[in-house]
Amino acid sequence: MNRDTAIRLLGMHAASSENDEAWKSGFLGVLRPFQGTLDERNIIQIMECLKALAEELAGEQIPNTIVSHITTITYLPRQWLDKGGMLERNKLLTEAQTQTLSRWLCIIENAYYYLLFGDRESAFSEYEEYLTETGGGAMTEGLFWLICGMTDGQIDWGADWELFYLFAKSDSISHKDAWAQIEEKRFRRLPYNHYPRGRVVVRNGAATVFLNRYIATDEVLAAINKVFGLTNPKIHAEGGKHYECYIEVY
Repeated sequence: MNRDTAIRLLGMHAASSENDEAWKSGFLGVLRPFQGTLDERNIIQIMECLKALAEELAGEQIPNTIVSHITTITYLPRQWLDKGGMLERNKLLTEAQTQTLSRWLCIIENAYYYLLFGDRESAFSEYEEYLTETGGGAMTEGLFWLICGMTDGQIDWGADWELFYLFAKSDSISHKDAWAQIEEKRFRRLPYNHYPRGRVVVRNGAATVFLNRYIATDEVLAAINKVFGLTNPKIHAEGGKHYECYIEVY
């Protein structure tokens, strides 16, 4: 995960932009209004964002955007859990859910505190303990694009590439609609089908990766498995129009 993606995802979890529909399934989005369940994928993604920003958080000047996102993610749920708060007052969470959410907040707060002092080991020790206890988290559905160079009708694998992704239920949003909600300037003039793309679907505990045939490489699939927490997914490398990209369209 790169810096821009980490900041964007933290903003989504902090519900910083209601123009991005993804915030409704983010860390704050599932709490207000409470949707009945806590999504472990959110805490996992937040911690991956903090890992990506670890060096910057240890610096002398931390952008206000990063600070405000992290503070919002932890401060508001604390207020809602306190006596008289929205979640406590309306008795929306079970005792087990309250304990889980409180632990997630402690994990984020501790990581943030230690990262400010450059202590990466202490920052993620509690998180690693949590993953060990819970089995490492669940497999996640979502969309992705491979941000890469493309020349002469093929992908330039000699250049750097990046997996740009969004967590979303498989039937909740299309690539076209999701792309329209992305606010990063580098993508604004590009159509949703410019970069090779794909989708992760999880059904009955089994994952399937649908993606453009040009990016079905061992390295890309390994990155997809890591991001979405997949174990032995089925791979469908598409060659038709559904996942066609720039090198096929133009």
